[in-house]
Amino acid sequence: GEDVSILELAHLVKDVVGFNGNITLDSTKPDGTPRKLMDITRLQQMGWQANIDLKKGLQITYADYLKTLAN
Repeated sequence: GEDVSILELAHLVKDVVGFNGNITLDSTKPDGTPRKLMDITRLQQMGWQANIDLKKGLQITYADYLKTLAN
């Protein structure tokens, strides 16, 4: 799987949605949020595996979201 920081994810979302603003970090909280992991062992044992990468998944999700706004 992909190991992505919150900042990396923020930049990825920024890229996907075409946001031109800045991302600002709160230096009073240098440790950020505690790391959260999802255990997908059972899913993998059932034969599941990811077919698309994170960026492509975000692009698909955002495109679908934009479609719902149009309706």
